[in-house]
Amino acid sequence: MNKIPIGLSSTAVYPSPVSKAFEVASRLGYDGVEIMVTHSPNSRSIQNLKMLEDKYETEVLSIHAPNLILTHFVWGQSHYNKMFRTVELAQEMGIKTIVVHPPMKQQRKHVNEFLDNVAELEISTGIEVAVENMFPWRVKGKEVAMYAPSWDEITERAANLTLDFSHAALSGLNALDIVNKVGSRLSHIHLCDGHTANGSADKVMDEHALPGEGDQPVAEVLQLLSSQDWDGAIVAEVNTRQFKSPVAKLKALKQTVDFAKLHTTVK
Repeated sequence: MNKIPIGLSSTAVYPSPVSKAFEVASRLGYDGVEIMVTHSPNSRSIQNLKMLEDKYETEVLSIHAPNLILTHFVWGQSHYNKMFRTVELAQEMGIKTIVVHPPMKQQRKHVNEFLDNVAELEISTGIEVAVENMFPWRVKGKEVAMYAPSWDEITERAANLTLDFSHAALSGLNALDIVNKVGSRLSHIHLCDGHTANGSADKVMDEHALPGEGDQPVAEVLQLLSSQDWDGAIVAEVNTRQFKSPVAKLKALKQTVDFAKLHTTVK
C-alpha cells in the first residue's frame, strides 16, 4: 500500500523565506514541501531549490503557480504564462504536479481558453496541472462569483483537481461529497479546515484553519483516500499568522502533520 506523502506549503511559514519551509518540514517530520511561486527569486530558482532539498533532505512535492493577488505581477499578468512557467519549473525539477487557480472572471480571454490550455499543457509535458476549487467572494452582503470557469465546469472537464477544505467550506460544499464526485481525478489535497458558509454576509474569511478545528470532514476524507491507495500528495496549507510566537507556530504545524499521519494510517 502506498504511503501518502505529507507536505508543508511554503505559505504556512509566510512571510518567512522559502528556506524556512524546508527547515520546518524537516524538523517536524513532513515528507516534503510545496513551493508557492512569489516575488522572491528563491521560490523559482532551480539551483536554490535543489540546494535546499539536499541540505534538509526534504523534497519539493509540488509547485503552486503565482495566482494570488499578492503575486499578480510575478511572471507577468498572463494567466497562461504563469501556468506555462510553473510547468517549466516543475519539468526541470522533476516534479509531477503543479497547482493552479482558475482565472479571475474579468480575465475573459484567459477564462475562455483556460481548460483547453490546461489540457494542452498536460498532454505536451506529462505534468499534472491540478486545478484548485475556489470560492465566491462576498461584496456588500452579496455573493459574487469571482473565478471562472465555474467549479461545476472544471469538475466536468479537468483531468486533475486540487481540493482545498477551506475553500470548500466558504463555498458551502462538503469536501467528502467533492471527493466522491470527482473520483480518480482528485490529484492533490490542500490540508486545512474551515467553517461552512451559510450565506451570511459576515462569512467572508478564507480561514485555512488547522485540520479538525472547522466543520469539514477532513479526517473522513483522509481516511477514505488512504483506504483507496490514493497516489496524490497532501500538503498542509494552514494559516499560522494568528499565532504570535515561533513556538506556537511550530506547535500548530506539528499538530497538523500529526493529524495527517493519524488519518492516513489504515488500521
